[in-house]
Amino acid sequence: IKMMRPELAGDAAGRTRFVREARAVAAVESDHIVPILHVGEADDGTPLIVMPLLQGEPLGTRLEREPASPLGLILKVAREVAEA
Repeated sequence: IKMMRPELAGDAAGRTRFVREARAVAAVESDHIVPILHVGEADDGTPLIVMPLLQGEPLGTRLEREPASPLGLILKVAREVAEA
């Protein structure tokens, strides 16, 4: 579950944009984009999105462990991002 940051949730334009963008992403189907299962609000009215929990490691952790990634991996990730 991802929730809009509380300091931003009070801005009506920001809330509208958050929900609009979440619904737009939810409409996209791609193996390279995490699906959005639900767009809604928490009990306090804070906008949220629900996505499946993916296994793996954050990119930042990977880059700390292996700062100079092989060119093949860089190209694979760039291609998948472009396909998405």
